[in-house]
Amino acid sequence: MRYEFVFEMIRICGAIYIIYLGIMLFFSRGKLSVKSYKGDMNKRTLFTQGLIISFSNPKAWIFFAAILPPFLDKQDPFGTGMCLLVFLLALVEFTCLSIYSLGGAALKRILFNHLRMLEIFTASLMCFIGIWMILS
Repeated sequence: MRYEFVFEMIRICGAIYIIYLGIMLFFSRGKLSVKSYKGDMNKRTLFTQGLIISFSNPKAWIFFAAILPPFLDKQDPFGTGMCLLVFLLALVEFTCLSIYSLGGAALKRILFNHLRMLEIFTASLMCFIGIWMILS
């Protein structure tokens, strides 16, 4: 609060830099590219990598630890209710990740054909944000 002028100068310099990046992206003429990866990864390797990533996701473990205790039965902690809960959570997780991966595949096809339009949109958006920062 004591150096409001310094904050304003940093904000304006940042806005000018964002506008500069937007202009450079606009004139880059398709330097971004969507390449199809044709490595030696088979379906089993991809499945294993996805499984490892899913199991090592800390958000899923925190969610599971937060939602699990109210459903535990002291007399039968690994009973049918717990098995049903774990099955439902696995089914929801599988469904969400499948939708996520199918959306990514569809987005890749769209971007492969319309990448320049995305570059123009992104460049325009960056310039708009930079101008907005200057005017606010």
